[in-house]
Formats: sequence, structure tokens, C-alpha cells
Amino acid sequence: MTKRHLLAGLIGAGVAGALALTLGSWPAASSGAVQAASKTVPGGSGMLPGSCGMHAEAIGYLGVLRTGQAGAARQALQSRLLAQVDDPAQHTTADLVRAVPGTSASDLAGYFSRWLPVYPQARQGQLRSCEYTLSDRPAAQPLIKAAVASFVRAGYFRSAANARSRLQMAFVSDDPAAAGSVIVTYMVAGPVFSPPVPAGATPGPHPPVHLLDSYTAIVTTANALVTGVARGGF
Repeated sequence: MTKRHLLAGLIGAGVAGALALTLGSWPAASSGAVQAASKTVPGGSGMLPGSCGMHAEAIGYLGVLRTGQAGAARQALQSRLLAQVDDPAQHTTADLVRAVPGTSASDLAGYFSRWLPVYPQARQGQLRSCEYTLSDRPAAQPLIKAAVASFVRAGYFRSAANARSRLQMAFVSDDPAAAGSVIVTYMVAGPVFSPPVPAGATPGPHPPVHLLDSYTAIVTTANALVTGVARGGF
């Protein structure tokens, strides 16, 4: 399924107010296409991966934690913290953080030694695609397969087959903190989401709306070795 087609089953950028207005404008149940669809919205960063070109906006940040600052950083970031990934190969722990206007490296310098943007698409052309699961990119498949195996080992899924059956989106981003590594984000349909309805609005009939649950793996591109894994992410 291409991004163009999948976007018909996704809703905007995950902002609750805008989403509620979208629901209010959905057509009545007489539309078979709408009746048949099950829609999903991002549950992590609150935004979709974006353009399939190289020059998309950052989807968030990776902050390399200073020693002993994990708890303090979590308190400071609160809901902006999406996942925390230990990477023994790099001897680092990194926070994956929601992209929020006004967040700056100087604000967080006490917690992080490096504060780096993460983009939805890798620089390598063989890892970029307009297809949301990267099924048309053979070079991405060993990286995704290794990520799925690491999720199973971590107990996030019963089996690789179970993880694959739930896949909604997978994308590969450059790891800005480690040359030769990428961030694999694996997204599955999560719980049903009931967006708020603005006062005076009445939502029309619509299919269930699901949040997307994210899982993250740091994977080396040379040998598809997973060096870090976490529940959550962009």
C-alpha cells in the first residue's frame, strides 16, 4: 500500500481539536468506503512520518543523556519523552523526544550532551520510499526483520508473525548520534481513540479510530545488528 493510498485511512497530524472537526465532517454511513475503513492516528509523536523525500521536517529529537541525568530529564520532558533507548554498543542512553516548537539544545544542555534532530527518511536512497511499510525496498527488509526479532525477544510481541500481522507503518531514519546506524520505527494499531467533539458539533457516523503504538530499534546498517530496543518512539 502506497503512502497516497494509506493516507486515506489516516487522520491528519493527531491534534485532538483538528481531529474532532475532521470526524464531524466525515460523510454519513451510506458511504461504503468509509464504512469499510478502520482509521488510525499516531500515538507517539503526534504526527505522521511526512514526505517521502529527503527534505522532510524533523519528526523529533534524539538526546544523548549525560551520566545520572535520566530521571531529571524524564521529569523535565514529561509527555514529550517518547522512548528511552540504551545502546551498549555506543555506551550511551538516548531519549527520543517529541518535536515541540521552542525546544532547544540550550534549554536541555544540563541533561543531554547532544541534542540532534531525527528525520523520517534515511539519506540512503535504498531506504527511502513512498510506501509506508518499505515493502518495496529490499535493503530495508533485513533491518526491519532484525528489529522485529528484537521486539519479540523483549516480549513486546508473541512472535514475529504476530508483529508482522499488526504492522501499519515502518520507517527507517538515520541515527544522528551514530554513523552506520539507523532508527527503525515500527508502528502497529493500538487502542481505539475517541477524540473530543467541539461544543455545538455533532460527529457523523464513522469507523473506529485507532492510535498507533510505536516500537523502536537501533540497528547497524552493515550487519543488521540491533544495539538498542525500546517500547515507544516516533
